[in-house]
Amino acid sequence: GAILSIAYQVPRPLVDANVIRVLSRLFGVMGNPKSSANQEILWGLAEQLVPQTNPGDFNQGLMELGALVCEPVEPHCDTCPLLSFCVAGNSPDPTTLPELPPGKASIAVTHVSALIRNEAGQFLLFQRPLQGLWGGLWEFPRVVGRAGETPQEAGLRAGQEVVGRTLELTKQIAKIKHSVTHHRITLYGFLATLAEETPLEEVDNLRWVYPYELEEYALSAPQVLLRNAVQAFLVEEKRGAVQPTLDWG
Repeated sequence: GAILSIAYQVPRPLVDANVIRVLSRLFGVMGNPKSSANQEILWGLAEQLVPQTNPGDFNQGLMELGALVCEPVEPHCDTCPLLSFCVAGNSPDPTTLPELPPGKASIAVTHVSALIRNEAGQFLLFQRPLQGLWGGLWEFPRVVGRAGETPQEAGLRAGQEVVGRTLELTKQIAKIKHSVTHHRITLYGFLATLAEETPLEEVDNLRWVYPYELEEYALSAPQVLLRNAVQAFLVEEKRGAVQPTLDWG
């Protein structure tokens, strides 16, 4: 299908892993996507969707949508052009689809949050988009680790991608294990400060919060565990039990 549509503009469907994920989420296809019944459904959907004109562009776009937007672990539902039609994208957890068969090994993934603290002792919280995983909840600025990327590198990237600022990481204060659907998450938390001297002003989705205010904000389950670790760290810091040196342990 890929060769015929892309190289020869023949309107033939294709169903690869990315397309399976997009179609399963878009149309709410339940059950094992590799089962014969669901394979028939998915191929049928792909065949109905592929246009007579420029089928290669359409199929490439469908694959790219799965690769860059409808990602397995944390889909970018808020930027998806198909969100208004998507069954999973308008559910509390889009990653429940496609459904992995029983006994399928869970996926290990690394998340890293930058615990950005200012001179007043406030921490920066970011509110997630309303659509997608943990939609509308608050969190310490966080990214999903990339292949070959260290947690420290991901922590610095969180500053650039979420806040738009360069960070300085000072100390790892948490390493948390948590499972969401079929994903095994390891969440790192790095204490950080803004490298630039220019103050970061609050906007609609960014808020400076004093530690005693953290419990007033709705967080995802992993972020609640991280918040608890932050509060425990602050207690130890106040007692003078925290070493001021850089610590990646």
